[in-house]
Amino acid sequence: MTTRMKDLVASLCRLPACFMSSDLRWLGLVVACTAVSVFGQRASEPLSLEAAQRMFLERNPRIQLLRQRVAEEEGLRRQAAKRLNPTLRFSQEGFPLGRSESGFDDQEFLLWASHELELGGKRRRRQEVAHQAVAVARADLEDFLRSGRAQVARLFVRVSNLQQQRDLAAGLLEKYRQLRGAHQQRLEEGDASGLDNLKIQAEEIRYRTLLAEIETTVAAAWRDLAALLDWPSAAPPPLQKMPGSRPPLRSLEELLVLAQASRPDLQAKRRELTKAQAELALSRAKGVPNLTVGGGYKRDFGQNSFYIGLELPLPLFDRKRGLIEASAARVEAAKQASRWQEVLVSKQVAEAWHRLSSQREASSRLGEGVMSQLESIVEITTRSYTEGEASLLELLDSMRVQLEASLGFTKLQLQILIARIDLEEAVGAELD
Repeated sequence: MTTRMKDLVASLCRLPACFMSSDLRWLGLVVACTAVSVFGQRASEPLSLEAAQRMFLERNPRIQLLRQRVAEEEGLRRQAAKRLNPTLRFSQEGFPLGRSESGFDDQEFLLWASHELELGGKRRRRQEVAHQAVAVARADLEDFLRSGRAQVARLFVRVSNLQQQRDLAAGLLEKYRQLRGAHQQRLEEGDASGLDNLKIQAEEIRYRTLLAEIETTVAAAWRDLAALLDWPSAAPPPLQKMPGSRPPLRSLEELLVLAQASRPDLQAKRRELTKAQAELALSRAKGVPNLTVGGGYKRDFGQNSFYIGLELPLPLFDRKRGLIEASAARVEAAKQASRWQEVLVSKQVAEAWHRLSSQREASSRLGEGVMSQLESIVEITTRSYTEGEASLLELLDSMRVQLEASLGFTKLQLQILIARIDLEEAVGAELD
């Protein structure tokens, strides 16, 4: 029960009768106890990987920053579709400086409306550049989510696995305590030597040190995970144990094809290439001058008239050559960056696939049956020692082998889980 819920129950019990009838007080007490039971049960439930991933998506500020970038590019895309505004002009001339008997007919009025027409497909190409910029921003967001989810998963399985190692060490430490108690009794009865008692104490100190090292590692790994999740408490909760099932591993060729279609960072590089090509087309279109058309009403010394006008800049000095060359260079750079990213993706997938394959093979050779056999050996050796058929050194050796093998097998399972997470990150898709 949390401190806040305890205070709530105590406050309900201390309320005077003038504020609360006995029936209402009992009803409130029942509701409070039910709430305590529900919240206590939820607090004691192990944290699942799915819940940790949701917390990461909801609380990580980097994700919010990238989402705002997408929103910014969306606004620029909408702005790129707008046409240029028309221009309205008004002027009046012929005001005398001194006194004059001239009236309205002796003055000149000019009312003119004009509009600049974008030629060369500038608006359409500008929209294409903005559209590709939105696609790049979204791909960058997806790529951060890919790497962020993998980082959360790696830290999660590491903390969960370390908690399992801690439980293994704590369980064997409890066996040493029992052994020390039984041996102390035999020592007092004169059936054991003091040297054997020292050996047991030395082994117990060794395992206490190992347990303390695991506890320190668990705390450090949890701090890294808590920082990603923005966890409100410094104390690590129990984490849900990861399943030990191993779905069949796909072939390397199939995963390479999947990665080429799924990796967001590769998609971002391809989008950047398309954007650079659109910018090159826009740069060439900017070399085509815009045409301004207009017309209006004119009154000149009592004469009313309409007129039209055209304005076209002459591309004599600036034909956007430098802009076109710079855009062409960016296209070539984007091509090379996209090709290099494809090479990196293939390399990462191949490395992760071979690492997972080798570790799965090592785990299959060891198998769960070996762990059960080691536990049976320790039980048999313990009974033999109790009956005087086995020595203390044989018992300590069997317990030491069991612990080291159990920890080694647990670490191997961790390496397999992390290797699978690395492979999913390299491919850019879940493999289940």
